[in-house]
Amino acid sequence: MIHVMIADDHVLVRQGYVSLLEQEKDIKVVAQAADTNGALAMVKKHQGDVLLLDLNMPGAGGLAILPVIKSLPNAPKVIVVSFAKRDIHYDTVMKAGADAYREKTDYYSELVKTIREVHAGTYVPDRPRDTKDPIGLSVKESQVFQLLMKGKKPKDIADLLCRSQPVIFTHRKNVLKKFGVETVEELILSPKAKKYLLDEGNYNPNEPGEA
Repeated sequence: MIHVMIADDHVLVRQGYVSLLEQEKDIKVVAQAADTNGALAMVKKHQGDVLLLDLNMPGAGGLAILPVIKSLPNAPKVIVVSFAKRDIHYDTVMKAGADAYREKTDYYSELVKTIREVHAGTYVPDRPRDTKDPIGLSVKESQVFQLLMKGKKPKDIADLLCRSQPVIFTHRKNVLKKFGVETVEELILSPKAKKYLLDEGNYNPNEPGEA
């Protein structure tokens, strides 16, 4: 039996996964979470086999907690699920520790097949033709970028990513340079930065920033 955990902030999406997956004789949904803090707690408590992880969730965001999840003892296999096309940030997600990437527009049969193959260790990544990051952010820079866009301060980011503040300052400097802005305020208002997150499926214009 494959024990699956689901981390997605949309109730209908979670219910949809559960409704479909419970029809499979070899798959059982053992837990659900609606934000990143809940996702971390869920993984630590239930120690399931496979985690379906949404990138766009309240809190630090799916990409930011992915390396943390993969560093845990008995870490689950992680399938990142997003509305973003896989050719946008595939490399970033996979380098952060994901075992597979599926678009939410994929057929259900493809998701189930991926769950089984990832669990069995036979999954062959469906690599897109061009996976070059359009901005050139590293995995850590991408994580810091997402948190900056949420209004997080360097100290908060350092705590969330388990890094020192000087390291976060360096990543922040690189992010600002690559987006061609001088301040975080300019970054948050930058159309290029917003589009980058929209493409990645991680920008929610209705979600207020956190100080």
